[in-house]
Amino acid sequence: MKAILLRSFQGLVTVGVLVWVFHDPQLRANIPTVLRQAEPGWILLGVAFAGAGELANIFRWHIFLRMQKISIPLARTAMVFGGWPSSQRKRLGSANQTWPVAVSGWAKDLNARV
Repeated sequence: MKAILLRSFQGLVTVGVLVWVFHDPQLRANIPTVLRQAEPGWILLGVAFAGAGELANIFRWHIFLRMQKISIPLARTAMVFGGWPSSQRKRLGSANQTWPVAVSGWAKDLNARV
C-alpha cells in the first residue's frame, strides 16, 4: 500500500510539473525552434552521459543482486534492469515491468523468472 501511494504521489508530481512548465502557449510554440537551434554535439554528449549513467546503474543493480545472494549474469541483469523479461525480449517498451520483477517479494526466485 505504501509503495502504491508513493508511486501515485510521484506520478502526480510529475504530471503537475509538466503541466506547470508547458502551460504557456508561447513556450510550446517555441519548442521546435529551440530544438532546431540546438547543437548536435551537445545533444550527443548528453545522450552519451545518460547512457553511461544507465550502465553505472546496471552495474550497481548487479552488485545489489549479488549481495542478496541472487546470482545471474550481467547480461541478464541488464535485461531485467532495462525492462526486458524473458517473455518479452523481442518486444521493446516493457520497462514498466522491470520493478515488479526486481523489487517485489518474489525476488528470491528471480533467476527462475528471468
